[in-house]
This record gives sequence, structure tokens and C-alpha cells, in this order.
Amino acid sequence: MGLGPHALSVLAQRSWRRLSRPRGPLGLRLARAGRLAGPTLLERVNAGTRLVAPPPATPARLATLSRAGASLAPSWLTPTTLASLESLSHLNALELLIALLIAALLFAVGGGSIAVAFALVVAALQLFGHSITSSQPIQDLGRRVALRSGTLTADQVTSTPPRPAFVPTEFTGAAPAQPVLSTGTTEPAAATRFRTAAAAVFGEFQAPVAPAPVLRTVDVAAIRTKIVAALDPRVTIAATFRQRLIVGTAVQWAFADPLEPIMAAPTFDDAMYWPLYQISQDWLLPGLDQVPQDTVSLVRTNQRFIEGYMVGVNHEMARTLLFNEYPTDQRGTYFRQFWDSTTNVPEAGPPVDPNTLTDIKPIDAWGAASALGANSGRPTPQGGDYLVLLLRAELMRRYPNIVVYATRAKWKADGTRDVDDTTEQHPAFQGRLGAGVGFWGFDLTVTQVRGGPAKTDDPGWFFILQEPPTEPRCGLEPPVTFGQQPAQWPDMAWGDLAADETTLGQITYVDLNAALPDTTTVNDPKHAVWHADAGTGPTGARASDLAYITYRVPIRVAVHASTMIPADAIGP
Repeated sequence: MGLGPHALSVLAQRSWRRLSRPRGPLGLRLARAGRLAGPTLLERVNAGTRLVAPPPATPARLATLSRAGASLAPSWLTPTTLASLESLSHLNALELLIALLIAALLFAVGGGSIAVAFALVVAALQLFGHSITSSQPIQDLGRRVALRSGTLTADQVTSTPPRPAFVPTEFTGAAPAQPVLSTGTTEPAAATRFRTAAAAVFGEFQAPVAPAPVLRTVDVAAIRTKIVAALDPRVTIAATFRQRLIVGTAVQWAFADPLEPIMAAPTFDDAMYWPLYQISQDWLLPGLDQVPQDTVSLVRTNQRFIEGYMVGVNHEMARTLLFNEYPTDQRGTYFRQFWDSTTNVPEAGPPVDPNTLTDIKPIDAWGAASALGANSGRPTPQGGDYLVLLLRAELMRRYPNIVVYATRAKWKADGTRDVDDTTEQHPAFQGRLGAGVGFWGFDLTVTQVRGGPAKTDDPGWFFILQEPPTEPRCGLEPPVTFGQQPAQWPDMAWGDLAADETTLGQITYVDLNAALPDTTTVNDPKHAVWHADAGTGPTGARASDLAYITYRVPIRVAVHASTMIPADAIGP
């Protein structure tokens, strides 16, 4: 009763858990069922063994330095090979002859590929047209290898030998025109500018990349604790309002007289559960539509929710009074009643203080350190939570004023429980949720009413459903058999007025001169009679006789709390 509205979020969470469970449709597709004993996905990502996204691959059609310079130098020509060639470029003729002999020897012992490569390098030095002691061919090969590997630097571009025959031309998209070659010995100014621009471009290519952030593992358990603490509604909601609400400088909250009384304010005794129920029954009792018909059960109230709701009701009432220019300081508590306590049955003793029947104390008396759920006006040992008997049955329509109360149970000799009428407790409040649902709140606990299963345990409590004694009922019992002789008037049924079901269906009114019912065996000390002038049995019936015969004594039904509370239920 009075629980918070979380039905939609609970359904969404259940649907997600059903879809994402390890052996569900997504879990089987992702093979999670076999990894239940291993680390979770979050733990693997945190440890670095699982990447959130793999490094992106270079697009196949993207032009890169390596692809542009792939044909400028053979694959076997590496920076290490170039270093060896540079040392060879300083050899004299005798040393070169020795190197060639070494190549021949390598070829003879099986190192054919190495020897051929060695000889080709020496031949390449001659083909460049330089002296054997010149390093210019080596530097040119170094530029080719650097361009192929994407490591060409601005210095290497700048140190390139002058190219008098190079004349740069602008690409316009049309067929390239035949370039006009320079015939001089110095490099054209346009070529020099091109060299400078190319050096700047390759300098940017070789600029160091900014270091990426260093990824570190985190303590997942500590992070979870910190997140849960930061998302606590007691922290987030208060912080939200502190950011949005600013107390004006002209407002003085610290009054000179701390005992200054609150201005006169109207009070209303209306039970505020009813307006909440009219908005939606799920705000008051989620899942009420799922309770089967002809069901009696036990639920518990939620004092924290009630106090939060009542604070909102009083706040809106204060705004309404202020808007309508009512003289108020907005500190009054206009509504203190959530449940309907008008039917409360006082115990024997002095008159009951009305303040002990309210669901909240005056809000100005709660105190700064007071938490929701600890401000009930009722003297209950449970802090405001009550055990509530919920009845959904057609019985509520036939007997809208049904009497409900609780009574102690007692053990019988055969080990069964019986009603002990010496100890009774009447509901502290009651109400209706539509035409066929009623509820009654009791200041009892789950442990009290459930009792124990053995004769040595507490027998617990019965909840009594009783016909109102002030609303007498007259009539006959439903037909079960036909043409029987009742032994006493309370046993008389409609079937006693006819010999069979067909005859009973043909009766349109009760004929007091009919042969049936046979009342000759009725033992009545008051000598009331059913028949008027004829029939099977005494005659001479009067109106008072028929009222006496058809009067039905009020009955009651006792339901023990243990039949409504599961054995594993927890709670005070």
C-alpha cells in the first residue's frame, strides 16, 4: 500500500535481463555461456586483453609515401645494407679487389645470393659515374629507401643535388604539356622553390605525433562503489535543487524569535489516499489489477512514500493559498491524513487524542535531521508501517459495510487453531479501492500474526470477516436437495419447497397453502408456523412467524494470517 511508482522501470529491467542473460538469445550468440567462470567483458577491457575497437587499417586506395616509392628501390635494399655500402664507398682499388674476392669466395661456399648482391652493389657504384670514393650514389639510394619507407626528411630533400633540367609545371587536369627543359648548369628558381616547399611538406610528415593518453587499469569495485554513492538520490536530488533554488537576499529564514508561531492556516481532515487513487491505482497499489477475484491477502504500507506524497500535497496547497492572496507564511500543514481513520474504534479508557490518528506530524516539527518514514503521527512501534488486509471479492458488493477485525488465535487439543475472542484488535484505518476492493490497516507485524506451526509456538492471529449485525438478512438457503424435512428453521432451504428442480423453477411466488415444505419435524420452542390454512405441518402463520423463520443469524469467516503469508516471508 502506498508504494512508489516503479512498474515501468521494473518491466524494462526484467526485459533487458531476459534478453541479456548468459544463456539467453544474445548470450548464446556471443558464446557467453561458456565464459561464465572467466573474467567478464568489462574486466577484460580493463586489463587490456580485449580491445574495444581494433586499429584501423590503411584504405587500399589511399596514396601513401610507401606506396608511391615502392618501385624506387629494391626490397632487399635496407638501411643496414646502405650502411655497408657507405663503408665500401671509401675503399681504394686494392680494398675493392679484396671485396670482390670475398664475393667470389661466398659464391663458392654456397652464399650465391649474398655474393651476387655484393657484386651488384659494387657495379652500381661504377654506374653512377662517380669515383669509388664518392658517397653521392649512397645518399641517393638512401633518399629512395627513405621515401619508400615513409621516413624521408626535409634535410634529405634540401641536400639533393641541383637539377638544372627540372622545370616544375602546374597540373590543370588536362593532358600534360611537354615540359621545357633548362639547358643551363644552375637550378631554375622555380625548382628551388619547389625543393623548399617539398622539404617543408616532408618536414611536417616527420613531425613527432602527440603522445596518446596512457591507458591504465582501474579498480572496478572501487569505481562501482563511487558511482553508486554519487548516484544516491539523497545526494543528486538535493544537489539539483541547491543549484536551481536561490534564497533571495531579502528573505530572512533565521527568525529573531525561534519560537515564533506559524500563522493561522486551514486544516483538512480528508483522507488523501483517495485523490491519489483517482489519478491511478498503480500510484497506491501497483499490480492491483493482477489480484484475482475473491482473494484475501496481506500487504504493508510504505510510510516513506506517504510522507513524501503528503509533503508535496501541502506544498501545492501553500502555493494555492498564496496565489489566492490568503494571508499565510506557507509553513502550515494543511493535510495530515493519508488514510481514513474516521471508523477507528477507540479502546477502553480515556478519549483518544486526534493527533495520534494522523499519518504525519506537522511538517515544521520534523526537524532538519529527520528522514522520510520517521514522522508518523500514529504511536506505532513500526515507525508508521501498518499491516493491511486486502480483500477483493464480490462479497464487498453484497456487504459494503462488512465488519473486519483481528483476534488472537489459540491452540486446541488436536493441534489446530481456534478463535480466541478475548483479545481483539480493530483496524486503525480502512478504505475502498472501487466497488469490489476494500482494505483495513492493523498495528500488527508479520511475526505477530503468522505465529508458529507447533503447539508450543505463538498461535498467531485470525482476521475476521463478519456480516454487519445492524443489517439483518432474511431469506432461505440455496437449494441443494429437494423435498427434505428441515429439523430447524435455520436449515430451511428453497429446495424444501418443491419435490424437484423442475417444480422449483415453476414457482413464481411462495404459496403458504402449498403441501411443501414439510414442517412437521421442526422443533421450535417458539412454535412459529409456516403454513396459513393448509399444507404439510402446523397452520396459522403470521407475518411475525415468517420473519422469525427466514431471519438468518449473521455469520463470520476467520482466516489465519499464516495462510496468507509465505513461510519464507521476511519483515517485522
